[in-house]
Amino acid sequence: MKRKTIEHQNYRLLESELYFYRDTKRELELMELDIVELGSGVDTTIKTAGIGRPTEAKAIRLLSSKELIEVRRRADAIEYMLEVLKNCEEPAKLKLIEMKYFERKYTDVGILESLNISKKTYYRWKREAILLVANKLGFKV
Repeated sequence: MKRKTIEHQNYRLLESELYFYRDTKRELELMELDIVELGSGVDTTIKTAGIGRPTEAKAIRLLSSKELIEVRRRADAIEYMLEVLKNCEEPAKLKLIEMKYFERKYTDVGILESLNISKKTYYRWKREAILLVANKLGFKV
């Protein structure tokens, strides 16, 4: 019983990531810009024989920030899913994801009617898309 609960929570987490994907992309850009431009208020110099090396320090921070790495990993997984859906034989699958998670102005019934698909197809396509993200991230759903 506990496994279903964890899998269900993972599914909901990934749905949440999809809902806020655009915000996540903006946040990722701001985090990177903060490190590169502002230095996050942290000393970004690496001292080697008394010489400051701010460029190398910023590169290391970009590659080693745990928060930045995780945000980038989740965004990359969603981008992977979007790319797969762009290249699949059924273009309505991508449209479903865009309507449901990005545009967010349609109800589920509105999406069904707009795409002319059944409820079963709607839930299957949505689950397939989330499974692509889950597999990329190593989540069980």
